Amino acid sequence: MAHDLLGCLAEDLDEARQHRIASLCTARIEQTMRCRLGEAIFAEAALEGTRTSWSPLVMVTLAS
Repeated sequence: MAHDLLGCLAEDLDEARQHRIASLCTARIEQTMRCRLGEAIFAEAALEGTRTSWSPLVMVTLAS
């Protein structure tokens, strides 16, 4: 949703398109993960992600 809002506030068409593309990618990734994990596990992971700083998330991702 943030990318959609930033796209609306963009000063030029190219910037608006960049935000819109990022928004679509984010929505597609979220939908894929919901399908792979299931709703319950996705909700748990999303909640845990809101409680975790970026540093540990990046370290876990890079270690995978």
